[in-house]
Amino acid sequence: ACQICVTTECILTAARIINNMNMSADPGEDFNEFACGRYIKESEFPDGQSFMASYTAVYYQNIIFLRSKFPFYQSCVDEAQIEAVGLEPYFNDTEFTDDWPTLNPDWNEANFDLNEVIARYMAVGVEPIFSITVSYDMEDSTINVLKVRFACLFARGSDSGRRVVVKSSMYALSFSHFYSQFGSGNLF
Repeated sequence: ACQICVTTECILTAARIINNMNMSADPGEDFNEFACGRYIKESEFPDGQSFMASYTAVYYQNIIFLRSKFPFYQSCVDEAQIEAVGLEPYFNDTEFTDDWPTLNPDWNEANFDLNEVIARYMAVGVEPIFSITVSYDMEDSTINVLKVRFACLFARGSDSGRRVVVKSSMYALSFSHFYSQFGSGNLF
């Protein structure tokens, strides 16, 4: 019996093949035009190449995409610029700084909901205080475990995140104090 593959991969591959075909061509007269006509007309080949496999096309698409992201990457590793700018842009964003008593003199404990704050931060990719991930158990890879790790918001670099970016910053010092109190169980 004939079985039809209906996995996502099979369906996407079939769609790519159909998209590359020129259905208006007669396969009896020019099979290559019928099977590959749209691919030949619509594909851009790098200089010096007369053909390109589909995986090569994906490779070039990835290169173009990565090159477009390079300025963002450069801004992340430009330590001189990061040091010059400091933490002020982050702390000028009241959407996040208003949540913490050490950063907001008008903070009110009655209006504070830690679950809501953590959810809001994680929704934008910031992991305040700690991160939660699911991983495999180091002793038994068939078992998943929930890992909770403390985050270090004010550190970066190759030394496992222990270097404080702005050591004299009152914000970094406030956070360090909060972090040590939270870690020792003296808060909440």
